[in-house]
Amino acid sequence: MTPVDEAQQASTDQASLLTEMSVQLAEMDAKLKDFDAKMAKREATLLEREELVARQQIIDREHNERVLREAATVAGRARAQAELLASMSAQLNSLNAKAVEPTNHLLSLPVELRAQIYRFLLGERWQYIGGVRTRGKGDRPTSWRIHDGRSPLALTCKIIRRELLDVFYAETEFYLGLRQTPEYTQSLLNGWETSMGKHASSVRLVEFDRVLKPWSDRPHPYEPGWYLKDQKYRVKAKLTAQGDIDIKCTLTSVVWTRPRQDHDDLVEQYCECHLRRFLQVSTAQGVDGRRLIGLARACMKEGCSEVTGAICEDCKLPTVDITAASVVDIDDSE
Repeated sequence: MTPVDEAQQASTDQASLLTEMSVQLAEMDAKLKDFDAKMAKREATLLEREELVARQQIIDREHNERVLREAATVAGRARAQAELLASMSAQLNSLNAKAVEPTNHLLSLPVELRAQIYRFLLGERWQYIGGVRTRGKGDRPTSWRIHDGRSPLALTCKIIRRELLDVFYAETEFYLGLRQTPEYTQSLLNGWETSMGKHASSVRLVEFDRVLKPWSDRPHPYEPGWYLKDQKYRVKAKLTAQGDIDIKCTLTSVVWTRPRQDHDDLVEQYCECHLRRFLQVSTAQGVDGRRLIGLARACMKEGCSEVTGAICEDCKLPTVDITAASVVDIDDSE
């Protein structure tokens, strides 16, 4: 082969090589473009996945925070309930302990035993009704500070006051001296009844007396040389459980002789029929101690009755009528 042919052959081979290289470069460019497209798509996918992960993290964080708040709320409620149960348990244990352990105060005893204690405490069952009167200025009424022997224990509490005063007024014999003017005695009785309040209905025993005429001496009925003076007509009135009033009337006289010598007082039984008749025309009914106070009011007439020696036709005993004719009713309806 000639050199020319060799040169042409080399030129043809070089052109083929260049063409082949151009094709390969074109294929490589296409592959690079395809690779770039895939990488871009992958980057977009990765970015989307990262956004999804970030969004999921936010959702998870919010959920966790909500769960923690709810758990804290539930825990707080559980603690509050536990504290409440502990407090209730402590109170229940305290109540059980009080119910089990013996009590040693007065109100823990039965009512019957408390009544017996009140009876021992009261002691003397005879009381004189007195007081200190204060005259009101101007139009103000007279006020009384009554002394009837009630125990200071009545000032401790309402329960003891009610129970003790019920026993005191029901089982004590009260003495009233009807020796002053009716106005004075009426004021005293009103003050006493006011101080008793509702306990006035519990009164069962009342004793009162009046000083009688004649003031001069009179002979002893069966002891010659002895004389009687300062006669006191005494009435003991007892209200029974049936609502009846049992009355016992006596005349007590000071006995003496000239020259004066000591001698026992003379006590004579006297008629009480006029008091019974007075009670029969009274409208008062029932077991109410205010009837006895009303009976005392009926015997507060002005002046002193006279011992005349008259004999009652019904009971054949000496009689002295000390009831006021104008008083015919004992009203205890209030």
